[in-house]
Amino acid sequence: MLRPADDYVANFVREVNRGRVIHVEAIMDPIDTATTTTGPTIPAETTIEDAVRILSAANATQATVTDQTGKTVGTASFIKLVNALVTPRHDGAVAITGPAKVGATA
Repeated sequence: MLRPADDYVANFVREVNRGRVIHVEAIMDPIDTATTTTGPTIPAETTIEDAVRILSAANATQATVTDQTGKTVGTASFIKLVNALVTPRHDGAVAITGPAKVGATA
């Protein structure tokens, strides 16, 4: 879903709700155990949609991702999660990189 093999597959998965089928582990940034993390803790198998809800409710910009044993395995930023929700455009549009400025034009 994140990197379709060709245009046929891309067209097939275009209308699939990515937030309900992609898990955080597919887009998280892996870390080593010595790294300090912040934000709420979410299991790696959490869907993107649920992870966005958790971060939004916590007013957090990043989550700590854990495996099934509770070991920290990565982090997931709010921006990266939102980018994973959106179907990629093939017109050269840039991914979301941070908060939009009030009054900015598209």
